[in-house]
Amino acid sequence: MIKATPHDTSWAVKNYAIVDEVFEQENIYVIKDMWLKQFSDTMKEFGRVLTKDGAEFRIGDCDVCKYKQTN
Repeated sequence: MIKATPHDTSWAVKNYAIVDEVFEQENIYVIKDMWLKQFSDTMKEFGRVLTKDGAEFRIGDCDVCKYKQTN
């Protein structure tokens, strides 16, 4: 089962309970399309620090990279 949320500055975030569920997942993947120019080594989303945890890859016409929560 996939749980997803828009990035924290998006107007499309409607349910912050889902945000908490996303960050409870063992694996967190960030999709770069339409908001990032590149995957940074570290990013902050919803008050949580995420650190890049793998190489960027492409799936379903999306650029994706695995991150881990470091705080």
